[in-house]
Amino acid sequence: MDMLEKKRVEFIIEAPFVKQLTKRLDDGGVRGYTVTPAISGRGAHGKWSREGMVTDAGRQLLVICVMNAQLADSLLPELCKTLRATLSLVTIADVQVPAMMIPTD
Repeated sequence: MDMLEKKRVEFIIEAPFVKQLTKRLDDGGVRGYTVTPAISGRGAHGKWSREGMVTDAGRQLLVICVMNAQLADSLLPELCKTLRATLSLVTIADVQVPAMMIPTD
């Protein structure tokens, strides 16, 4: 099976900043992403949980996208600078995607 080399980029980000992030992904040429809730976790500021939260402040979401390396290299430095002021984490991993799964348009 033919495989394509891609970058999987994951953002764990506070809910109030997700619209700003997804707009920048859209404007930057990212063809797709998934936004899903993060239920609980632990990080630099200790343990946290969505349980009992009544506002978006402090609520974390996970934004996952797959893109080519050139797009990641051009888009991520500015995004990381912007996100530095938020409670967020960005991870980047090398992945392989079956070529037949990538739209050709």
